[in-house]
Amino acid sequence: MGAQALRWSWCRILFPATMPIVAAASVSAQTARTDTSTTAFDVGHVHVILRQNTANEVVAANVYLVGGTQQLTPQNAGVEVLMLAASEDGTRKFSKETLRRITARTGATIVIRPGVDWTEFGVRALRQSFDSSWAVLADRLVQPRLDSIDVDRARQQMLTNALQADADPDAAVTHLAEGLLYAGHAYRLDPEGTPTSLRA
Repeated sequence: MGAQALRWSWCRILFPATMPIVAAASVSAQTARTDTSTTAFDVGHVHVILRQNTANEVVAANVYLVGGTQQLTPQNAGVEVLMLAASEDGTRKFSKETLRRITARTGATIVIRPGVDWTEFGVRALRQSFDSSWAVLADRLVQPRLDSIDVDRARQQMLTNALQADADPDAAVTHLAEGLLYAGHAYRLDPEGTPTSLRA
């Protein structure tokens, strides 16, 4: 068999095997382009990205507080998370007991996930009870009571977590490496605070 014939036989063997992969990638790309379950719109001055998932009845709504560690200093690291955590103990509209009763009745979970670029403050709830769950999240965000006792309790919990993290060798090495890698940059700060900043 000549070189030309050998080359063509390899083409016949390889290309039919790869055609389904190329076709599947093409179909996936078309599906991604025609995705109509995600929409973006503005409500007032808030940009909303809505992604509908009809597979279950769970609704996840997140508010992203932009800034993250860009707004922090070594002295106040963790303050944003502290305020959001302390809002669990009551707002101007809902007492601590009422907040807990609503979240227990609706099965809602409030999520606080700090990051270096933003802090995610969200709620996970069932579709039928989303309105009451959203009211709790919104009130915690814009009207927290922030009594000194509640703030101190949240601070002590965060301080305990920070001290436990410092006692973990892997976490300590990671924190040290990030401090060296991001020296002089806001990313070196821990958005959840350090024992020093939480004691201040």
